[in-house]
Amino acid sequence: MFGKSLIIWAVSALAATQLASAHPHDRRGLQRRHPIPDVVTVRKAATTVYVDQYGNTVDPNSPRTVFVTVYKPGSAPTVSTSCRSKKAVKTSTPVVREPQVDNPNSSKAKAQPTKPVEEVPPTPSKVKYSTSSTPQETGTLPPRSYTPGTYPSGNKPGMVYSPYRADRTCKSRAEVAADVEKLKNFSPLRLYGVDCNQIQNVIAAGKPYGIQVFAGIWDVDKADAELETLIEAVGNDWDSVHTVAVGNEVVNFGRMDATRFASIINQSRKRLREPSVGYNGPVVGVDTFVAILSNPAICEASDFVAANCHPFFDGNIAAEGSGQFLENMKKEMAKKCGNKQVIITESGWPTRGSPNGKAVPGVVEQKAAIKSIVDTQNNDVILFTAFDDPWKQDTPHTFGTEQFWGIQDKSLR
Repeated sequence: MFGKSLIIWAVSALAATQLASAHPHDRRGLQRRHPIPDVVTVRKAATTVYVDQYGNTVDPNSPRTVFVTVYKPGSAPTVSTSCRSKKAVKTSTPVVREPQVDNPNSSKAKAQPTKPVEEVPPTPSKVKYSTSSTPQETGTLPPRSYTPGTYPSGNKPGMVYSPYRADRTCKSRAEVAADVEKLKNFSPLRLYGVDCNQIQNVIAAGKPYGIQVFAGIWDVDKADAELETLIEAVGNDWDSVHTVAVGNEVVNFGRMDATRFASIINQSRKRLREPSVGYNGPVVGVDTFVAILSNPAICEASDFVAANCHPFFDGNIAAEGSGQFLENMKKEMAKKCGNKQVIITESGWPTRGSPNGKAVPGVVEQKAAIKSIVDTQNNDVILFTAFDDPWKQDTPHTFGTEQFWGIQDKSLR
């Protein structure tokens, strides 16, 4: 349907929340600028022994080099960027300014506006698409071998998935399995937290289709505890984990500064690299592209640059221009983040709501946006999101779109 026939085999029903404390995502907002910590890169020779998900040794004699980024106390001078003010919802944080960057539709376009309000979680208990017309159900996960600074590419694009019902309770293991079966042509599936047994449920459901998880730690103030929960949930099945993401837009929403966030990312990586844990894949901190441009410490602490970017909220971008907009923003981030690969970890288009300038919600528009994103990003992108989210709270600041970003629900049918 998008010139990429594989994507037609995607998704079906996401709509809800949790039992314990669900940790979906807060995305698109404003951010402030913070000092950048001094960075020292320490290179340490090590010998790594890899095992598969069944405990079998894989290439035990392969020597590897582990790169560890260490942040020293203190801060460097603040990076200066060309910024402009932006209207925002009243908060206790300073007014946020965004750097100016070009977009495909205007010579002096504004940087992507991001949501000025934070999503409240529920609170209860380089390969192009295959041209095959059949789903890929190989059941084979790629071997664990990771080159720092890169995104582990596969033969499928990623997709955001949240395991919540409309009444804000957790989906059952059977419901998750049914959802994942409809998402068989996407990998990794990005998860935002460790509640609702989502890590183990999605890993188990994804195995027949070779699906990995882009696992997330939601509450950065309790990062240590959530990381231990994640480690326990994964067990020794790290081949099923594509990436571990720490937080989601925490600097963007002013929940902590970039220096502290970078420290938590590095501490989490150190724990995951311990021999008793055995995870050797990428560890990243996810934030908006605007926050990353103003706080390069985030990308310095991440194994690759993980940025959320939603063209709809720019206001100057029509749906069909989404892919080029992402490319423009990636180029801007690359200027700040050096040689690390830049990956968009959230991007999509709503099907309902009010227009935002040139950005008009709709099923046809979502189809055009997703096609544009896929055409430019190939499989190195995580689409937002699998299903509509009726458990979320809509506000005028999100143009009435918050619940209506589901791709499978609309444009992929």
